[in-house]
Amino acid sequence: MSRARLRLSQVRARAEQSANRTHHDSLEADMREPRHCLQCGREFFGRRAIARREKLCSRECANKWHGRRSVMERFLEKVQKTESCWWWTGAIAADGYGRFDKRFDGAAHRAAYKLFVGPITPDMQIDHLCHNADLECRGGDICEHRRCVRPEHLEVVTTRINVQRGRHGHETHCKWGHLFDDANTRIVLTRDGYKLRVCRICSRARVKRYKDARRAAAM
Repeated sequence: MSRARLRLSQVRARAEQSANRTHHDSLEADMREPRHCLQCGREFFGRRAIARREKLCSRECANKWHGRRSVMERFLEKVQKTESCWWWTGAIAADGYGRFDKRFDGAAHRAAYKLFVGPITPDMQIDHLCHNADLECRGGDICEHRRCVRPEHLEVVTTRINVQRGRHGHETHCKWGHLFDDANTRIVLTRDGYKLRVCRICSRARVKRYKDARRAAAM
């Protein structure tokens, strides 16, 4: 490298260091400069460029200042409250459940529980207590209680408890007399949205009969 190019690179390096030092000092000065939020009036500290552009202390205040609606406001505008249930008037999925923001698993009743009660783990389900109390409702994807989003009617339960509370949850044995216990019970979901308990002993016997028939036909 020639002397001229070496000297030019040194000058550029010193200029960059000076610019970085000036920018850092400017940021520190900006962080010490107080601002007042245009929405709530609270005093806050921030970079001058951001404060001059927004002059708002938080995202919540920014949403209010720009007229954006909160998640709760968007949810409640799609709810029709009655003396018994809170009916979801927004989008309805093919399984009969209301649809909402993907941040709430896309389900309106799960969103209602998270907004009004608390968090839900992915392995837990929501049981509609209003459906359990209505003995005339057949359940499935035509069940109107799936559109209910009232927090008092929602309870977090496991899949097994949710099935046991269903229309056939009181049955203790299958139609062939086998006991529905933890070892002999399998939960299946039908195309119509029904959750059924299946006897494992009967399932194994059915598969055995099918295989024996196939072997006999192949001989």
